[in-house]
Amino acid sequence: MSKKLLAAVVASLCVGATAHAQSILSAETAAPNTTPGISIIALSEAAAKEGVADIQVAAGQTLTNSVQNVAEGKTDIAAAPFILPFLLSRGVGPYASLGAEDGAALAQNIAALYTYRVSVQGL
Repeated sequence: MSKKLLAAVVASLCVGATAHAQSILSAETAAPNTTPGISIIALSEAAAKEGVADIQVAAGQTLTNSVQNVAEGKTDIAAAPFILPFLLSRGVGPYASLGAEDGAALAQNIAALYTYRVSVQGL
Protein backbone atom coordinates (compact mmCIF):
# COMPACT_ATOMS: atom_id res chain seq x y z
CA MET A 1 0.00 0.00 0.00
CA SER A 2 1.41 3.38 -0.91
CA LYS A 3 2.18 5.92 1.78
CA LYS A 4 -0.43 8.34 0.39
CA LEU A 5 -3.17 5.70 0.38
CA LEU A 6 -2.24 4.59 3.90
CA ALA A 7 -2.29 8.21 5.12
CA ALA A 8 -5.72 8.72 3.52
CA VAL A 9 -7.13 5.57 5.15
CA VAL A 10 -5.75 6.53 8.59
CA ALA A 11 -7.08 10.09 8.25
CA SER A 12 -10.56 8.88 7.29
CA LEU A 13 -10.61 6.44 10.21
CA CYS A 14 -9.58 9.18 12.62
CA VAL A 15 -12.26 11.55 11.32
CA GLY A 16 -14.88 8.80 11.45
CA ALA A 17 -13.95 7.90 15.02
CA THR A 18 -14.23 11.45 16.31
CA ALA A 19 -17.38 12.47 14.44
CA HIS A 20 -20.59 10.93 15.67
CA ALA A 21 -24.21 11.47 14.80
CA GLN A 22 -26.25 13.00 17.57
CA SER A 23 -29.50 11.17 18.31
CA ILE A 24 -32.78 12.99 17.89
CA LEU A 25 -35.34 12.04 20.54
CA SER A 26 -38.85 13.20 21.36
CA ALA A 27 -40.13 14.08 24.81
CA GLU A 28 -43.49 15.06 26.26
CA THR A 29 -44.07 16.97 29.46
CA ALA A 30 -46.58 19.12 31.28
CA ALA A 31 -46.52 22.90 31.14
CA PRO A 32 -42.97 24.34 31.02
CA ASN A 33 -43.38 26.18 34.33
CA THR A 34 -44.16 22.99 36.28
CA THR A 35 -41.72 20.59 37.93
CA PRO A 36 -42.10 17.92 35.20
CA GLY A 37 -41.68 20.61 32.54
CA ILE A 38 -38.58 22.09 34.14
CA SER A 39 -37.11 18.61 34.59
CA ILE A 40 -37.52 17.55 30.95
CA ILE A 41 -36.39 20.91 29.57
CA ALA A 42 -33.26 20.78 31.78
CA LEU A 43 -32.62 17.21 30.58
CA SER A 44 -32.90 18.29 26.95
CA GLU A 45 -30.51 21.20 27.49
CA ALA A 46 -27.95 19.01 29.30
CA ALA A 47 -28.17 16.30 26.64
CA ALA A 48 -27.65 18.84 23.87
CA LYS A 49 -24.76 20.55 25.68
CA GLU A 50 -22.93 17.26 26.15
CA GLY A 51 -23.63 16.09 22.60
CA VAL A 52 -25.67 13.11 23.75
CA ALA A 53 -28.94 13.83 21.99
CA ASP A 54 -31.18 16.51 20.57
CA ILE A 55 -34.40 16.12 22.56
CA GLN A 56 -37.39 17.83 20.97
CA VAL A 57 -39.77 18.68 23.82
CA ALA A 58 -43.54 18.97 23.43
CA ALA A 59 -44.78 20.86 26.50
CA GLY A 60 -48.33 21.17 27.75
CA GLN A 61 -49.19 17.51 27.24
CA THR A 62 -51.49 15.33 29.31
CA LEU A 63 -49.07 13.00 31.13
CA THR A 64 -51.46 10.03 31.21
CA ASN A 65 -51.42 10.11 27.40
CA SER A 66 -47.67 10.73 27.36
CA VAL A 67 -46.98 7.55 29.36
CA GLN A 68 -49.06 5.53 26.93
CA ASN A 69 -47.27 7.18 23.99
CA VAL A 70 -43.89 6.10 25.42
CA ALA A 71 -45.17 2.58 26.04
CA GLU A 72 -46.42 2.37 22.45
CA GLY A 73 -43.14 3.76 21.04
CA LYS A 74 -44.68 7.00 19.74
CA THR A 75 -42.54 9.15 22.06
CA ASP A 76 -39.09 8.47 23.53
CA ILE A 77 -39.29 10.23 26.93
CA ALA A 78 -42.10 11.54 29.13
CA ALA A 79 -42.24 13.11 32.56
CA ALA A 80 -44.74 11.28 34.74
CA PRO A 81 -45.61 10.49 38.33
CA PHE A 82 -44.68 6.94 39.31
CA ILE A 83 -48.33 6.04 39.76
CA LEU A 84 -49.03 6.21 36.02
CA PRO A 85 -46.86 3.26 34.91
CA PHE A 86 -48.31 1.31 37.86
CA LEU A 87 -51.87 2.08 36.75
CA LEU A 88 -50.94 1.19 33.16
CA SER A 89 -49.48 -2.14 34.27
CA ARG A 90 -52.83 -2.99 35.91
CA GLY A 91 -54.99 -1.53 33.15
CA VAL A 92 -56.94 0.60 35.63
CA GLY A 93 -57.77 4.26 36.13
CA PRO A 94 -57.06 6.28 32.99
CA TYR A 95 -55.94 3.06 31.27
CA ALA A 96 -59.04 0.98 32.06
CA SER A 97 -60.06 0.92 28.40
CA LEU A 98 -56.83 -0.98 27.61
CA GLY A 99 -57.55 -3.75 30.07
CA ALA A 100 -55.16 -5.54 32.40
CA GLU A 101 -53.49 -7.74 29.79
CA ASP A 102 -52.75 -5.02 27.22
CA GLY A 103 -51.79 -2.55 29.95
CA ALA A 104 -49.32 -5.04 31.44
CA ALA A 105 -47.79 -5.69 28.02
CA LEU A 106 -47.37 -1.95 27.35
CA ALA A 107 -45.95 -1.28 30.82
CA GLN A 108 -43.04 -3.60 30.01
CA ASN A 109 -41.81 -0.93 27.56
CA ILE A 110 -41.36 1.73 30.25
CA ALA A 111 -38.31 2.43 32.42
CA ALA A 112 -37.49 5.27 34.81
CA LEU A 113 -34.56 7.48 33.81
CA TYR A 114 -34.42 9.47 37.06
CA THR A 115 -36.60 10.81 39.84
CA TYR A 116 -37.21 14.31 41.08
CA ARG A 117 -38.78 15.72 44.20
CA VAL A 118 -41.63 18.08 43.53
CA SER A 119 -41.34 19.87 46.87
CA VAL A 120 -37.68 20.80 46.35
CA GLN A 121 -38.14 22.13 42.82
CA GLY A 122 -41.43 23.79 43.73
CA LEU A 123 -39.63 26.35 45.85
